[in-house]
Amino acid sequence: PPGEIGDVIRDVSVLLGGKDKLESSLPVIACEYNLKHNTVCKGSNGERVVVCPSGQADASEGSIIDPSVGKVLTLDHIKREVTGCSGDAPALSVAVEQLQAAAQKEMEKYAKASLSDGGAAVHGKEGADGAVTLSVHVSGTRLNPSNFWNGRWASSYECTVARGEASAKLEGSIRADAHVYEGGNVQFESRKQVSATVSISSPDTFGAALSQKVKEVEDGYHKFLDEQYGGAAEAAFKGIRRKMPRTQQKFQWGQVASYSLARELTNGEAFSGAKA
Repeated sequence: PPGEIGDVIRDVSVLLGGKDKLESSLPVIACEYNLKHNTVCKGSNGERVVVCPSGQADASEGSIIDPSVGKVLTLDHIKREVTGCSGDAPALSVAVEQLQAAAQKEMEKYAKASLSDGGAAVHGKEGADGAVTLSVHVSGTRLNPSNFWNGRWASSYECTVARGEASAKLEGSIRADAHVYEGGNVQFESRKQVSATVSISSPDTFGAALSQKVKEVEDGYHKFLDEQYGGAAEAAFKGIRRKMPRTQQKFQWGQVASYSLARELTNGEAFSGAKA
């Protein structure tokens, strides 16, 4: 569940008889988890680095490229913290760098404004035909363990910008996860595949157009979830509760003595079998 990997590690360590038995595998497991869920790792200066497959610099070390500064960062995947910088990110072509930088700037604004502890990462590559494909990752978490609930919103998209085209196709998926564990264990998982078109007027305005389109599809999905689950208490839960007994008559509490069950209990008939 979101924000609970430390609790899981602690519990598994108890089952195995000590954390030392997990030392060698923990960093790898935590890295895989972070890559899968677009986990946001924080730096000492407050920067937010999104861990995603397209940003991997060295799979064996778990280092990640931060596109906002063009550096390769080393991470503590268990603590979800940036621990250092191991050098510059690989050089990009002019076309990729221009689109990636514009998209990164605007997507960061969107993530910080729309998501709790939100972060965004955009990684680009150029194909043989000159088309630029951008991998866009957004993530945010809202953790409230003191009240026994945690939640995460994560999304990943690909947007391919072909030379001379006035629009680009945006495709991806949105994931919403929540865990409520006060007096129980309830987990909510929701997934949605999305597709949209991004208008391109110039490389400089592309970033704003991309972030606006992502905002539109994610706001739409958020509204859908609100409508489906926000009204559950009024619709679904009330629907499974019988408003009237099978006789379709309200129980008259002022006339309890007139009911056969009350008479049987009063006369002791209900316990006649026990006397035998």
